[in-house]
Amino acid sequence: MTLIFRIAAGIIIGLLCYKIIDLRLGDYNYQQHSARTDIFYSIDTDFQRFLMRARQYYLKYGRLPIYASDIDCKRKSLCGARSKNGNFYFSNNYHWMAISLYLEEGNLRYRCEVTFDVKSDRRGVHYYEQCNKVEGVNLPVFERPPFSCKHPKNKIEVITCLSDRLIALENKLQASYAGLLLRSSEYQKRKLFARYKIFDQDRLSACSKEQCLLERNSKMLMYLTIL
Repeated sequence: MTLIFRIAAGIIIGLLCYKIIDLRLGDYNYQQHSARTDIFYSIDTDFQRFLMRARQYYLKYGRLPIYASDIDCKRKSLCGARSKNGNFYFSNNYHWMAISLYLEEGNLRYRCEVTFDVKSDRRGVHYYEQCNKVEGVNLPVFERPPFSCKHPKNKIEVITCLSDRLIALENKLQASYAGLLLRSSEYQKRKLFARYKIFDQDRLSACSKEQCLLERNSKMLMYLTIL
């Protein structure tokens, strides 16, 4: 009799444990689905805003935006980021989308790849007619500055890390400076080192905005190019 009770108690405990696990898995799956849905809507909103502002940029300047920083973005957490292959990316944990801009008969067009399904009943589904779903995710390669954005040493590095245009310009500047040093005599190296040090101190004290850095870095790059 005692053995029967033990077996019955074991069966009941097992069923209860199974039910608890099943409920937790169901809740986890619901949370995952909800998170994916929220992420779709956040990407979708940024995607449509990006297209609108890319068109505004083209109408204003007559050319396609080259960098993500060309597009005004007030919500920094989900702004597009430009990879080395020229695509603009939007991502948030579970999903990402890649956008490639081009011109056709004077009109801005785009192609895109997404990692999520777009159902036909979604609002704004026509935006995704040029999008293909991809399964294998190849992480994009983004251009990095010649210093750590995780631990910036000063405000110049902080400002640079927030702009892909500044990052590209900083890399060109550093490459040009390093190449010129290699080709210079010892006397020229000392002069160039002193000149660059003054430039570096000057932009550190004068610049607190992206435009200021763009102007000063561009002038220094031109100076190094004509030497």
